Amino acid sequence: MKKSDDTNSSEIESAQEPNLMARLRREYGEADAFARKVSDYRGDAVIPAHNELRYAGFHLLGALADDRSLQSEEQMREAISHCRRAKYEAAEAGIMWALNSIKIFQDDYRTTPISDVLPDYIDSCEKVENARKKLGAARDSGGGKPEELMKTFDEVSEIQKRFEIARSELNKKNEQLRKTYFHRIIAVAVMILAAAIGFLADIF
Repeated sequence: MKKSDDTNSSEIESAQEPNLMARLRREYGEADAFARKVSDYRGDAVIPAHNELRYAGFHLLGALADDRSLQSEEQMREAISHCRRAKYEAAEAGIMWALNSIKIFQDDYRTTPISDVLPDYIDSCEKVENARKKLGAARDSGGGKPEELMKTFDEVSEIQKRFEIARSELNKKNEQLRKTYFHRIIAVAVMILAAAIGFLADIF
C-alpha cells in the first residue's frame, strides 16, 4: 500500500482536534467534494485524487477495531494525510489542465487584439502567471497547503472558461481583420495597376 507523502503532516500532528474520526470525516468530505468539482471541469484529471481517497479508506479500516473503536491513531492520521493529498492531487491536475488550455488560447490569438473582447485580459494573464508560480512552489515544498491550491484552481479555471467563451468573438474579429487586410491589398493593387496604366498611356 502506498504511503502518503508529507503533505501537511505537521498540521495533522499538531491539530487540536480531539476526535480524529471527526477530522477524517471533514477532510474526506472536503476532498471528495473538491475532486468532484475538478471532475466536472475535467473528468480524467482526478484519477490520482481518487486513488488517494482509496488509500484513505484502506488506512481507516486499519485504524478501527471490529467494534469500530479506534485502535490505531497512526493509521487514522495516515488516512487523514491521504485525504489532504487527494486535495493536492485534484488541485494540481485541474490547475495544470487549465494552464495548458490557457497557453493554447494565448498562442491561438497572439496576433489578435484581445482587450476589447476581454477588458481584464492583462490582469487575468498576471493571475495565470501567479498560479503557475504557486503550483511550482507547492511542488517544491512537497505539496504545501492544498487549500491554497484549491483556491488557485477556482481562479484559473474561471479564467480559462472565460477565455474559451471569448473564442467566438475573437474568431469574428480575426475574420474581420482578414477581410480588411484583403480589401487593403486589393485597393493597393488597383492603385498600382491604375498608375501603371497611366504611365503606359503617357508613353504611348
